[in-house]
Amino acid sequence: MYLNELINDDLPPLRDTDSVDKAMAWMDEFKVSHLPVIDSNRKLLGLVTEDDLMDAENPDSSIAAANFRYNMAFLNQNNHLLDVINIFAETNTTVVPIIDDKEAYQGCISYISAIKELGKISFFKDRGGIISLQLNLHDYTLTQIANIVEQNGARVMGSYVRTFGDSTKIEVTIKINRYEIRDVLQTFERYDYVVTSYFDNSEYEESLRDRYDQFMNYLNT
Repeated sequence: MYLNELINDDLPPLRDTDSVDKAMAWMDEFKVSHLPVIDSNRKLLGLVTEDDLMDAENPDSSIAAANFRYNMAFLNQNNHLLDVINIFAETNTTVVPIIDDKEAYQGCISYISAIKELGKISFFKDRGGIISLQLNLHDYTLTQIANIVEQNGARVMGSYVRTFGDSTKIEVTIKINRYEIRDVLQTFERYDYVVTSYFDNSEYEESLRDRYDQFMNYLNT
């Protein structure tokens, strides 16, 4: 999925001629703490933050006159959803501006809309068991892990890898298309994989889904 499919048209950009007071009002209205700023040619100048606006000496002055130091977190419209999730994690921004190949501003994606879209990915949406494995980075091959699962008549619906700083160890978490995973666990152990955790019941997954829904309701208030 390209990012131009996720652009939130309800979040307007600020012009650098807009006032500081207007920017603060928009942030309050749209419940964000960052907004993109563009010039008269729709070139992205960067993100202005709520903290910077609050520190401005004159709320009636223009954004340009305030000489803010813009946050330059942005992505190209041809990037993927996972790229924007990474930007949110690294920068703690509440929106990410999207530009085209000519660096013209196309729109922005809010943190809330990105999280909602992430929830539609099969790893989170589809039902099934979850297994976490710990192994050395140089031993990691998703093909072998998938083959072990398929040996037991199951399928890998999705996976993600977590690293640990300077450690050579990684944690690979996979989701399987069924809750009964004892045979899969036994096969992993037979191949000397270290199973660090597993979740194989629908009640646990329903609990996770409920927590996700509660989190989204909180973000929308």
